[in-house]
Amino acid sequence: MLGSTLVDSGVAWGPTADRGHLYWYDDANGATTLTVPTVHALEAVHHVLGGFADLDARLVRGRTEVTLSDDGSTAPVSAPDQVMIAGTLDSGAAASIHYRRGASRGDNLRWEINGTEGDLVVTSAVGSLQVAPLLLEGGRATTRGWPNSPCRTRTSPEWGGS
Repeated sequence: MLGSTLVDSGVAWGPTADRGHLYWYDDANGATTLTVPTVHALEAVHHVLGGFADLDARLVRGRTEVTLSDDGSTAPVSAPDQVMIAGTLDSGAAASIHYRRGASRGDNLRWEINGTEGDLVVTSAVGSLQVAPLLLEGGRATTRGWPNSPCRTRTSPEWGGS
């Protein structure tokens, strides 16, 4: 394996929230993009590819307030909304995870695992790796794209996966 890049979105941590979910935006409460979905993604990378030999991480808070859908008022945001982890795995391969708050206009989840003989790509229109319906595709050698991939499968139960 040469490298892995995982970009994921914590759709629940977007620019609006109802009052019942306001605790997600307060770093003191512990239910943040770092402590919930990023840790799940990190665990998946560790399970599939092995541990990090070394890493560097950054937390960024881009939004300073969230709009409450209940009444249109705003509340302060103290929790980070971007988490970036990059490093070298125990195998020597490069790996990165970028977790962002809110929904993307593109893929909300894309995990590429690049190897010397081919690539695997896991995608989902829904963010949060631990709960998303996943599509796994792969390709070998010089073939571009995945149209006839033998591993093309949806992994959620509603699509017949397991």
